[in-house]
Amino acid sequence: MRNGTTERLVLLDSDATRLSQIFNGNQSASRQYSAALRDEIAKAQIVPREKLPVDVVIMNSTVQIQDMEDGETITYTLVYPWEADADSCRISILAPVGTALIGYKKGDEIEWKVPSGMRKFK
Repeated sequence: MRNGTTERLVLLDSDATRLSQIFNGNQSASRQYSAALRDEIAKAQIVPREKLPVDVVIMNSTVQIQDMEDGETITYTLVYPWEADADSCRISILAPVGTALIGYKKGDEIEWKVPSGMRKFK
């Protein structure tokens, strides 16, 4: 659930294509989180790079988010599952926070279900 904006989620066309291939290919993924990502993609406005707003999170974006509950700030790079590395803060698009981040814009508040419950990020 995305709060703080009435705009549709914006997704880069090449990201949408590649993410769809993950669902149709042999890559294993958590069904729960891949279903959430499919829902996000289905709602998204798919755009070519030249029409993508500059502040939208796309694959391989590095972003800084703040946990609204404890104030902790974390920097992540959003990557494909096979590129994920927790030690390097490279978070998979199929991780709950990764799915929440795609299409995020600076200043948006995002409320998302993670294994420990609902979390709110900005």
